[in-house]
Amino acid sequence: MQKNMSKTNIVFQTSEKIHTSSKNNISVYIEINKNPNDPIKNYFDTVSDRYIIKIFKDTLNSTFDFELLGGEIYNQLPKMEEIYLYLDSFEEDEIPYILNGIFLKSWVYDEFKKVEYIKNIIFIHNQHASISDKFKELSKISYGNMLTRYLTELPSNFLNPTTFPMYIEEFLKDTDVEISVIHKRQLEELNCNLILAVGKGSKYPPNMVVLKKGKNPSKAIIGKGVTFDTGGINLKYDSNSMFDMIHDMSGAAAIVGALYGTDEEVYGVIPIAENMIGSHSYNIRDVYKSMSGHWVEILHTDAEGRLLLADAVFYAYKILKVKTIITIATLTGAVGVALGMEYGGLMTNSCNLKKKLLVAGEKVGEKLWPLPLSKNYDYCLENPRYNLGNCSLIHKGKAGSIVGGKFIEYFINLKHMINKTNEDYQVEFAHMDIAYVINNSNDLYNKNYCNGFGVRLLVNYLKSSNSCCKNSCNSCK
Repeated sequence: MQKNMSKTNIVFQTSEKIHTSSKNNISVYIEINKNPNDPIKNYFDTVSDRYIIKIFKDTLNSTFDFELLGGEIYNQLPKMEEIYLYLDSFEEDEIPYILNGIFLKSWVYDEFKKVEYIKNIIFIHNQHASISDKFKELSKISYGNMLTRYLTELPSNFLNPTTFPMYIEEFLKDTDVEISVIHKRQLEELNCNLILAVGKGSKYPPNMVVLKKGKNPSKAIIGKGVTFDTGGINLKYDSNSMFDMIHDMSGAAAIVGALYGTDEEVYGVIPIAENMIGSHSYNIRDVYKSMSGHWVEILHTDAEGRLLLADAVFYAYKILKVKTIITIATLTGAVGVALGMEYGGLMTNSCNLKKKLLVAGEKVGEKLWPLPLSKNYDYCLENPRYNLGNCSLIHKGKAGSIVGGKFIEYFINLKHMINKTNEDYQVEFAHMDIAYVINNSNDLYNKNYCNGFGVRLLVNYLKSSNSCCKNSCNSCK
């Protein structure tokens, strides 16, 4: 198990400590290039014994732009064991974000194969105390992103429903996060039959990990943890669609990274299963009673992620009694058809929550685009025999991402509650479909790996103020 996620150490040092260049280290100066037609120039100045990188600066308008710049700087750095880095051309409030971009870009997955990387970047600045404090705050979140990327890249013979909780316990053991694992027998006692159904075909029994940070969290973030997805009886139709299915637990991995990176009170809930095909697999037209008491007909076994999340969101509502629930999942291929790899899909019943998540994502380059979750789509889940099906009988192949979001929301919608009491309440809910955007590798991330989408967004959201959107909009009605 890879213990230290960050391969490149970033060290702060004053220029008073003199060093000399050698075959193992070099001084690199980042300077501003004023020529937009020649945005990047690299050269070694033999007179000053400096390696100089000149970068055009006028396009830098946000903190995320400076992080992207840091990623580009890392690309241009000579791959030596030790780099002495000078950023004197930039303001003190810009430098932490540049360093964080370098830090994010430096991550490599070398669990099974040796990969070359820069071991030490020594940042030289005489007034680095405030820069160091801000970078420490940013790099903690970035380290959570690295944990997520590491988990996402693990093959399924290493990461499965049995080992996943072990990885979580290992990565969070030195934090103040409380960890509990709900095993198969406990899931049976809770009537989490939808989670159990998805895992029936696997030799690894399903489970659910519950993380708690703080004394009394009012929010829960929930991630889909399918460690491999064959599609079940509805076997995925070609090898290409199955090739990336080790990444089908990206939502769950994002929860782990977010709990590591945040200082805010929050629950993390991770339902974990492997959707395999076999003699014990759940079948098309099987019917299962969810934890909420609703009977669900299985219309498609490859719509398994929403089944995990349905029991998990009701658990968060009924047992944890939270007021806000956010789910994140590689849920549908349809979201890629609609939005490609640039945006994740966002569905929510709250204007306030929508605004916060959109702003939180934009700030860190994890962009979302709102899709409707209105009552106009309620009929898509209607079923003549049972409470609902896990796909639409009416809109076959249409509005796939929205139907997935509506299915999850159904189980915590006050209108659909079974045996409703005066203690029941309407939950503020949002669902993020990240099925394609996890593979969008901009200048912050290595194109060979998934990007850990969701960690920085969720941490930023949790940190944001509880400002209220007082204006109503059609998507919330």
